[in-house]
Amino acid sequence: AVSFYISGHAGLWWRRARWRLAMAGQMAWRGHVGRRAARTLREVARLPDPADIRNICFWEAARADAGALVRTLGFYEEYVLGGSPASWSERREKREGMFRDVCFYVHRVTGRAQWRRPMPTVQGPPTKS
Repeated sequence: AVSFYISGHAGLWWRRARWRLAMAGQMAWRGHVGRRAARTLREVARLPDPADIRNICFWEAARADAGALVRTLGFYEEYVLGGSPASWSERREKREGMFRDVCFYVHRVTGRAQWRRPMPTVQGPPTKS
């Protein structure tokens, strides 16, 4: 890597350009995070409560519709609500439906779903009694 110092007007231009690029990236990321939170709240209000045992059939169908799991968090599996589209035309068709960045979590043993990400289980060394 070549290291050199640009002074004067050119150095000021580069610093401003770096700052503007960083600000644009931060604004895009913060907007994405805010919109994702708003979509999650919208889906939480619209869909049946996952804590209610009467809605277990709906959440089993949502789990099947989601396709492959995103990741495993301890006893929980993370799924994307509505699954991932195979093509851009499917994405346009499904746009009126569920959103792609709203996740739900299913307990592997009990099959119960929840909206909030589960707390990580940390196992320390065994304690002597």
